[in-house]
Amino acid sequence: MPADRAGKSLIMLDGMAGPEFDRIFRSGPLSFDAGGAVQYLAAKAGTLYRVRQEPRPEAPGQATSKPTSSTADLPPEPASLPAAKTPPTYEEWPFDTRQAAARQQETAEQLGVPKDLNVDCGKGVSIRLVLIPAGRFMMGSPDNEKGRQEKNEGPLHEVTLARPFYMAVTEVTQAQYFAVTRLDPSGVKEPNNPVEMLEWHDADMFCQLLSHKTGRHVHLPTEARWEYACRAGSNAAFSFGDNWEDSDSYLWCMFNSKVPNNFMGQPHPVGQKKPNAWGLFDMHGNVEEWCADWYSDSYAEGRAADPTGPAVGEDHVKRGGSYFTDPGHCRSASRGQGGTLNDSGFRIVVDLP
Repeated sequence: MPADRAGKSLIMLDGMAGPEFDRIFRSGPLSFDAGGAVQYLAAKAGTLYRVRQEPRPEAPGQATSKPTSSTADLPPEPASLPAAKTPPTYEEWPFDTRQAAARQQETAEQLGVPKDLNVDCGKGVSIRLVLIPAGRFMMGSPDNEKGRQEKNEGPLHEVTLARPFYMAVTEVTQAQYFAVTRLDPSGVKEPNNPVEMLEWHDADMFCQLLSHKTGRHVHLPTEARWEYACRAGSNAAFSFGDNWEDSDSYLWCMFNSKVPNNFMGQPHPVGQKKPNAWGLFDMHGNVEEWCADWYSDSYAEGRAADPTGPAVGEDHVKRGGSYFTDPGHCRSASRGQGGTLNDSGFRIVVDLP
């Protein structure tokens, strides 16, 4: 095994030597402080490789360290906020754009954290996130909502999110994805376009790598967090209301994403449409966004507080619709799963310290 700095442990890939990994990522050896066996998924030339973390051999005369569980190497779950910094609890819902901005400012001041956060991806590239306050909302859609998918958007139920979090203002772009992974699988190459053609594991890999790079807990949003952030206080079909005719100002879908020589449509640069009340762009349309949860076709068994979805499943949830779908699939409550990768991207969330 190649030598590494003392107290570190090397990343090796099954089927690929360490130097080859370094060549792909072009940023020197990747190493982490904790030992043990933690697995990641990395991609090279469209092929997935399973990554294992090998504990560094002890020097002669030292006791052999015992393997640690895989969770030891993952970014720790954030500790509970001190009593003096309990986040505000907002019970009123729905709420308007003015109230949304006030809640963001009040939460930031009470917790002593910035309202905006920039996460460094390296190579002069960063991701901007905004603070999403804790609160409650009605998740899912009513039976009479236009475009409702009968089976998987109900029952309409109240959900409470007890902790605030940061969410990226846009979908992860190709430039941001490349800065972290040195890869770009997208079909339409444009640095400021959302990265697409991703499997769930690709999005999760990005979060894991960025977590270790920055020391922050970076991950995909739960489905509940995603819908709460998308709605931004709205109980309508979209964050901007129920009028489908307004959709052209807020989202890219199959009706406005076509370009010359591409009648099927394609992704567009992030942040060109109007944001929602939290300041988030492209929550409706452009590319579908992977969530952390396993997919289930009903909310009947879900928790009312900080739900995380089923413990196991066959596919993960995708939200938001895309350039390839009609506006009905871009509604706040619309749900997807697995399926085609052509229009699949993601955005990140970061937990408060």
